[in-house]
Amino acid sequence: MININKKIILQFISFNIIGLINTTLTTLLYFFLIYLENSYITSLLFVYLLGIFFSFYMNKKITFKYQSSTTLSMFLKMCLSYFFIFLINAGLLYIFIEKILINRYLSQILAIFLLIIISFILQKFFVFKEKTK
Repeated sequence: MININKKIILQFISFNIIGLINTTLTTLLYFFLIYLENSYITSLLFVYLLGIFFSFYMNKKITFKYQSSTTLSMFLKMCLSYFFIFLINAGLLYIFIEKILINRYLSQILAIFLLIIISFILQKFFVFKEKTK
C-alpha cells in the first residue's frame, strides 16, 4: 500500500512539473492572444489544442512511464479528457468573467487550480490506466 501511494505521489509531482511547464507556455500564449483582442474562448481553444499534444507526449513518457505503443484509442481518450476539462474551464471562465466580473487574466489563473487535480485523475485512471495482469 505504501509503494502505491508513493508512486502516485511521485507521479503527481512529475505531472505538476510537466503541467507547470505546459501551463506556463499555454497561459502566456493565452495572454498574448487576448492582448491581440481575440475572444477568450477562441484563445482557450487554441492553447488547449497545443497543450494536449505536449501533455500527452510528456506524461506518457515521463510521468506515467507508459511502455505500450501509442494507440488511437489512447490519444482519443486524451482528447476526450481534455474536452471535458475544456468545458469545465470554459464554464469557470464564464462564471468568473461574465457573472463575478473578475478580469480575463486572473480568471484563468484561478481556474487552473481545480483543473490540475481533475486532469491528473483523468490521465492517471482513464488515459494511461495501467493494465491489470
